[in-house]
Amino acid sequence: MSLSINARNKENLPYNLQSDLIKVKIVIFEDFNHSYLDGIPVQVYANFDAPELLLGTYNTNEFGVIEFTYNTDNIIDKSINTGQLWCKFSYNGNNYISNKTRCNFIYDTSVVITILILDANDVITRATNPSGYINVDANTTALRLSNPDDYTIFTREFF
Repeated sequence: MSLSINARNKENLPYNLQSDLIKVKIVIFEDFNHSYLDGIPVQVYANFDAPELLLGTYNTNEFGVIEFTYNTDNIIDKSINTGQLWCKFSYNGNNYISNKTRCNFIYDTSVVITILILDANDVITRATNPSGYINVDANTTALRLSNPDDYTIFTREFF
């Protein structure tokens, strides 16, 4: 039996340093499959305000998974541009540490990130034209609230 632990940032876009919720999925694997190790205490660390700051200890569910959230209001050093999260646990006398997953931040509530990659095409298209993809302009937050179906699809080609 070979155990490992993985921490994955569930948000692709930068988090706002004011009133945002960092979402991380932590999974304990056994031979590269879900371990189903239930109730394992996992320590979650970050380097937001210190080289190694313990954010808390959380127990795995019946699938060996933790869905971890952390409010950005708890980050004291508001000048930070990037940060990392990782976790550790002990099992049967062995210590395990995960990869470090990066969290990027912005500190401007007026900035709305509106461009999302929707479709990166199929494998053959990416091999022959790796710079071509389709993305979506999702408009501003106010427009999405008033008309959630109003968006524009663009085909971007960069050569």
